[in-house]
Amino acid sequence: MRLEPALAALVTLIGIGLTSFGVFTHNGPAIAPGAFLALVGGGWLGNSLARRAQLEGRQEGGIKPR
Repeated sequence: MRLEPALAALVTLIGIGLTSFGVFTHNGPAIAPGAFLALVGGGWLGNSLARRAQLEGRQEGGIKPR
């Protein structure tokens, strides 16, 4: 469970780096895959952190399921 947010953050950072590299070097084929990785990694990271917070809240009794 702890590995998933780290892996999602790594995918996001790789995507940001690849997109930035493509933009700064005017290398068009590197921009689209980098943007895709940043989008997917960011969504994955958000879902992973929200799921983790929800599970921790349920364990503490803070968040009640619907």
